[in-house]
Amino acid sequence: MAGDHHEARARELGRELLEAEELEARRQVHEELDNLRSALVWALDRDNPDDVELGVGITAELAAQTACDMASGIGVWSELALPHAERSTPARRWSVRGAASYTATVWDGDPERAAAIARAALVEEIPSDSPALGLVYPGLGMALQYLEEWDELFATLERGEVDLAAIGAHPFWQANHQSTWSNFLATFGDLAQTRLRAARALEIARELQNPSALALALFSVAWGEWEERPEVALAAVQESIALTRAGAVDGAFGGALVTLARVSETLGDRRAWFEALREAIAYSHEVGDFTNLTYALYYAVQVFTAIGEHEVAAEVYGAAVLGRLRAMALSFGGREQERREHALSSMRNALGDDAFDAIAPRGAVADRDHVAALAIGVLDRRLAEVDEADNVD
Repeated sequence: MAGDHHEARARELGRELLEAEELEARRQVHEELDNLRSALVWALDRDNPDDVELGVGITAELAAQTACDMASGIGVWSELALPHAERSTPARRWSVRGAASYTATVWDGDPERAAAIARAALVEEIPSDSPALGLVYPGLGMALQYLEEWDELFATLERGEVDLAAIGAHPFWQANHQSTWSNFLATFGDLAQTRLRAARALEIARELQNPSALALALFSVAWGEWEERPEVALAAVQESIALTRAGAVDGAFGGALVTLARVSETLGDRRAWFEALREAIAYSHEVGDFTNLTYALYYAVQVFTAIGEHEVAAEVYGAAVLGRLRAMALSFGGREQERREHALSSMRNALGDDAFDAIAPRGAVADRDHVAALAIGVLDRRLAEVDEADNVD
């Protein structure tokens, strides 16, 4: 059967994607994507349970690509397979649930549904033969962060570390878990622990030499270092971005570009500052990564306030905090929370309360296309000014 061939092919590629040869395997996935997708849709639409199981199998084997290759659209497959996964094997069910949980948060902006899916997975023990062993924990962790369920968030991370170690999980998943934990800690402003987890992730990833594991670990290193050691952060984030451009994970690409923008701001490189933020917004919007889009727009509010674009800052603030992206606005602690509060205060002082209260609601009702275009337009204008100044010099 053709479906058997595609399932076997998905299994082969899924395993190769966790190794050092990942980029070649991803190239092959992209070449075969239409055939794999067609086989999956055909199988899931069949009445024969054996045919349906083939579709679940294809989804499970490539489930990790939900986070690693957002531009491929593979995340949608988990939504299609999820109702059928309940009747599948524990290993496949675990993988599909992990992918569906991640998708529900990042693409659908529905952390409550994401948490419910991942919690259902964690009722069972982790199956050691699951293709996407480590995806359930960050899937639930992201949802819990949006829901501000802090105790359960860190209990989930701790359980994930224990579970993955107990079954001797593939190093890809162990490195990814450490990177994920590091990033959660960074949002709370716990930079010491952020760096420890990032260093552990990078140690595992360097030994494995998987490009996505490396890109994620290097992003975590940069996030932990940019405020106090910007040169270290710059080297790490540039390596992370280069790996993504070469074909590695794009699930953290928007966040990495924001980090590059922050470092460039700190180091006084205005061109790199505006270019990185522009690409963070454009790419995250293009692939439907609403988590990183909201993060980039929230930083854009700070940038626009700093450069005197207060009206645009207020409108973007309305979109990120009051409007349709509100569910994707992560809670931050430490210095980031202070920066956000300072930007809000600066906007109000510059515009006056009446003007701010009139402008921000416009962003709240605007669609994402408008808000992204508005922010990109300002950055394009500022980049043109940089070009003009360079030509004068």
